[in-house]
Amino acid sequence: DKALIKNNEALREIARTGAEYGVLATVENMANVDGFLGRLPREIEVMTKNNVGFTFDVGHAHTTHSINSFLPMHIDHVHLHDNHGVMDEHLILGEGNVDWNGTLVALKHYKGAFVLEAKNLSEGTQSLSYLKRAAVISTAALT
Repeated sequence: DKALIKNNEALREIARTGAEYGVLATVENMANVDGFLGRLPREIEVMTKNNVGFTFDVGHAHTTHSINSFLPMHIDHVHLHDNHGVMDEHLILGEGNVDWNGTLVALKHYKGAFVLEAKNLSEGTQSLSYLKRAAVISTAALT
């Protein structure tokens, strides 16, 4: 609880500075690692109350088995990478077991950019090809 309080104090200062420069500061949900704040939606909801946005990391959410719990939240930014639901592997989309069809359909309301997190350009290109084949989201939204 003390860590969350201190974290939120820092986030308020970051949000204030971001607002001065016209930038929305966001917090990203974290992978399932002991001691990390922001692994679950209830923690992100507490952190995003004071003009702080939310970056939804699908791969991280898969490690906490909470993708569907994050999807109804207001999402300001999205990161995409795959894994097998245990650790943060940053695999090419389709090489893990994220339910991409269901997740991408649920993200159709999201109008911002999608960031492919990859280990190198080749893997990023392969993930982009996967998304183009899925044809669920506009490729103009991918970065």
